[in-house]
Amino acid sequence: MERDVVIAHGATSKPEEHWFPWLADQVRGAGYNAFVPRFPTPEGQDVPQWLAVLDSTLSPLGPSTTLVGHSLGSALMLRALERPGPAVEASVFVSGFAGAIGNEFFDSLNAPFFVEPFDWQAIRQRTGKVRLFAGSDDPFVPLSKGEELAAHLGAELTVIPGGGHLISQYGYTEFQQLWDALRLTWADEAVLAA
Repeated sequence: MERDVVIAHGATSKPEEHWFPWLADQVRGAGYNAFVPRFPTPEGQDVPQWLAVLDSTLSPLGPSTTLVGHSLGSALMLRALERPGPAVEASVFVSGFAGAIGNEFFDSLNAPFFVEPFDWQAIRQRTGKVRLFAGSDDPFVPLSKGEELAAHLGAELTVIPGGGHLISQYGYTEFQQLWDALRLTWADEAVLAA
């Protein structure tokens, strides 16, 4: 089966950091396509430029697409999914949020993503199977923000005790729990399609 997985990093991050390359390797090892695009940050960090990078990486998004977004990468996913189009196979939000997080530096940097309200109805029609992960003690994105995102998406939030922002500084150069959830999600979809 053809399957494309796009892994979107967050603000001030890079494709080669944290668990992003590891996850891409797992996806490719399973015989699927993995893309970890480089989004402009902190300079040029706005919705049109990030969507342009996403679209040049994989377009259109559709039933064979799985999106994985970390931190602001989750907000990018929301902006991509509120556009018209078919549902994707799965959407995975890691340390995600959909508005100000109470951090002056990042709130200023991320503000362009939250100028317009999200079209939650449109987003929910395109997310496919949804998974959400958050650290219990994230110093950047309060757990309440992950809970709000989960409520908007009508999905369950998996809280990881002591996970922090789920990046390398907290031991996340690999993310086995996410990979296991992805494989289970894909297995569920295959069973439903049979």
